[in-house]
Amino acid sequence: MTYDPAPLPSRPAGVHLAITLLGLTLAAYLGAEILNAGQLRRAMNFQLTTGAKQIEAAKENEKGLEDLRVQQDTVVKQAGEVQAQYQKLLDDLLKLSEDDADAKQVIEKWKIQRSAPTGAATAAPAAATPAPKP
Repeated sequence: MTYDPAPLPSRPAGVHLAITLLGLTLAAYLGAEILNAGQLRRAMNFQLTTGAKQIEAAKENEKGLEDLRVQQDTVVKQAGEVQAQYQKLLDDLLKLSEDDADAKQVIEKWKIQRSAPTGAATAAPAAATPAPKP
């Protein structure tokens, strides 16, 4: 038997190269996935902070709208009071126009007239129309 100092390789040399390239490819892929996961984490954190700011702004807007509604209620109440005062003033002017010529001129110039209440306006025409004769 002869002794051969260089043993024969059990696998061809191309297999080692293929496994090495496969390992490097896998490492590059995993590295890219790790970087992508970091970017996604930063994007999620940005969305969370932005969402929290939007919720806070919405709550502030809701509070401001409630304050505005309260202010509008006050203005509407004041407008109703002013309207009632004008109504009383014009009613007094209409009563005064029955006896006073100057008040009558104002009534005629501005064509001020008393509007009929809604309940009386519908009842009056029904009573004014005569019943048909058989």
